Amino acid sequence: MNVRPKIEVQCNPANPVNYLACCGIFDLLSRRDASALAHWETQSPTRLVLETSVREQDLVHTLVHTFCSPAHWTFIMANDSDEVTSVEVAFCSPARSSFRVRLDWWYETLNGDGSVSQKSAWKMYAGQQTVRGIIDDMVEGCRSFHSERLTDLLSHSVVMTGRFGFDPRSSRNALDVGYSANDLQMPIPTYAFTELLAVFGAASFFPQRNGPIGELKSTRGWIKDRLKGFAYCLWTDSLPVTLSRVAATQSHSPSCVRLFSPRAYRKNYSNLTLAKPISMTGD
Repeated sequence: MNVRPKIEVQCNPANPVNYLACCGIFDLLSRRDASALAHWETQSPTRLVLETSVREQDLVHTLVHTFCSPAHWTFIMANDSDEVTSVEVAFCSPARSSFRVRLDWWYETLNGDGSVSQKSAWKMYAGQQTVRGIIDDMVEGCRSFHSERLTDLLSHSVVMTGRFGFDPRSSRNALDVGYSANDLQMPIPTYAFTELLAVFGAASFFPQRNGPIGELKSTRGWIKDRLKGFAYCLWTDSLPVTLSRVAATQSHSPSCVRLFSPRAYRKNYSNLTLAKPISMTGD
């Protein structure tokens, strides 16, 4: 039997930023190896297992090279405006064909002139922050990373004042600590690679924009179960990326673990919180 090499990414998927980052890694890997498979191991240590012909060092090199290079990030603007309506990211690696990925996770609809009409529930950063500003800062922060392991990529942190809101570790509740790090523009540890990879996970695994007829609302992975939040599944069967996207969003298999991350609302921004298991009929 032909056994494919495996890459293991250890992390805590109850932290939604880790889960989304792993989805992003799998999506980007599948663009280089269409036959790649992935599944979650839910016994300690919890990890995403990738089955692929691509070496871990080569994948990390591609991610680091792209995420550390501002030239690989192109911001598409609305007509006659400085408003960013999408971001195009160019990936390239030795002996492999290049590919581009377009991102626009922070809104639901556009106006006729191309400007943002309705923001998404995925847009959680404060109003004075921008997609471009956060990405530029994170790309700069990624440059201090030196390793060849995906697990290390997810654990690498830098101090920053802005972030997307996927990661509870980088959020501070002013009522709990007595001050607002956001209002004071106080730098706090931020997992730049993880947040950037989470953007690709949100865009590729939870892209749906279609709500009920007559309604325009955020529907990409979001449910209302006492609190509004993000629902997702850990799939435990080895699946290609197309089937993994289905399993991640709506799997009712007994072998899957379903999690719910409530969205916390702060003064000027919001963020996801640590997830807890929910039943398959919980939404």
